[in-house]
Amino acid sequence: MILHNQELLLELRIKIKNQLSFINKEIKDLPFDTLKFRPAKGKWSILDCIEHLNLTFDIYLPRVKAAVDSANKKSNNYSSGFFGDRMVTAMEPIKNTINNPMQTFRNMNPERSKRDPRTTIVQFYQYMEALEEQLLKSEDLDLGRPKVKSAIGLILRFKLGDCYRFLLAHSERHLLQCRKIMRVLATYQ
Repeated sequence: MILHNQELLLELRIKIKNQLSFINKEIKDLPFDTLKFRPAKGKWSILDCIEHLNLTFDIYLPRVKAAVDSANKKSNNYSSGFFGDRMVTAMEPIKNTINNPMQTFRNMNPERSKRDPRTTIVQFYQYMEALEEQLLKSEDLDLGRPKVKSAIGLILRFKLGDCYRFLLAHSERHLLQCRKIMRVLATYQ
């Protein structure tokens, strides 16, 4: 996939705005008990989904910042890498469906988190704002040169542009999961 840098960054910033809008309109004012509701044994709650995203950002944001700080000046076009493109494709929901179920790594399991659940949504906002800040800093950078180490193995590395795409596809996936939980909740009301 080849995109103009500005086109890619604009698309990613729109995704951040849409995801934060969903949280703001649909989730942030829900009662705490509703946020903790698990639709079935072994399934995640809305808070679990968002905390999982926070745990992912705990790992990736420092790596993204380091990549942005080390990046060279701009190249106008961005070409996705093989690994990054495959990871984004596997992660992205298609037509509001999660097609590739994946096992969560232990260190990203929200049940293992030590963070206060009452701060989960606020932390997510902060991480998304920090990600958008990195996108803004990336406007004049070559998104294909700097590499970001993957959480699944240090030998696997994303191009910076692919890492941005992956993180937002991952967020979209789990926000879709939140929407499904909300539909289950609606059947109880």
